[in-house]
Amino acid sequence: MKPDCVRVAPVFLEYREHLLRYIQSKVHDTDLAEEILSQVMLKVYNNCEQLASIRNTQAWMVTVARNAIVDHFRSSTKHAELTHQVVNQPDHHTATLEKSLAECVEPMIRQLPAIYSEPMLKHEIDGVSQKVLARQYGLSHSGMKSRIQRGRRLLREAFLACCHIEVGQDGIEEVVPKKHSC
Repeated sequence: MKPDCVRVAPVFLEYREHLLRYIQSKVHDTDLAEEILSQVMLKVYNNCEQLASIRNTQAWMVTVARNAIVDHFRSSTKHAELTHQVVNQPDHHTATLEKSLAECVEPMIRQLPAIYSEPMLKHEIDGVSQKVLARQYGLSHSGMKSRIQRGRRLLREAFLACCHIEVGQDGIEEVVPKKHSC
């Protein structure tokens, strides 16, 4: 492993959810969005030497994601649709709130029942595909997708039990803890 590349995993984890939402807003297909996100991770890793010199990591990561989306549509001869779409960048306040929430995700996933937490950690944090997890757990692909979705629903409920989260057109606008212990 290249010495500069040890920084890739924390950076990618920090922006993973934001990038996935961004990609899903452009391709409208969850499985395709996951595939493109994997391509983004690979591109970030292959260009890891640049991380130290990047001033705005989030903007750079979104640019890498946007380029991966364009590459996908080009290969599918559908790039004309994408070139007409406007890319919305979240403001600094939204990005800060999303970052603070992202830091809570892994500990909250670990608090879920093991049947959901283990596959969710492998999928959401380690980036293992749902198809691979389905084979590891002896489930069908749709069964694993359902398990991950149920885990996400439980995670969402845990977040909502702990925090009041205001979501607007441009993303998260406000986060107020309901309990001090969360």
